[in-house]
Amino acid sequence: MLIKGLRKQEPSLTAKRLPLTSDLLSLCIRSLRSGYLSPMIDLTLECMFLLAFFGFLRCSEFAPTSSAYNPHHHPSLSDISLHTNDSLIFTLRRSKTDQLGISFPIYIFRLNFYLSPY
Repeated sequence: MLIKGLRKQEPSLTAKRLPLTSDLLSLCIRSLRSGYLSPMIDLTLECMFLLAFFGFLRCSEFAPTSSAYNPHHHPSLSDISLHTNDSLIFTLRRSKTDQLGISFPIYIFRLNFYLSPY
């Protein structure tokens, strides 16, 4: 009981979650472009990272949260469409903050930068 009481007195160690910055994203992309896994997996991860970063997406908004894929709820390739020569539209089907359950478009633009989400 004494040990339990002393453990409660100690401050709990919480993991520091740092924000994802463009510098950290740049390091991740450089690692993927230098050949992290297979070329197809590297390109898929790069696209996911860039879409999530520039679209301000949560993990659950661009990746399934369960092993059972449901095409009505989870993102698919058909959710990306060409808008103009310099922009794409990613249709977000579900969001934590979407109270009405209505999908909405996220516009992704071409940038003159090596971290372009287009």
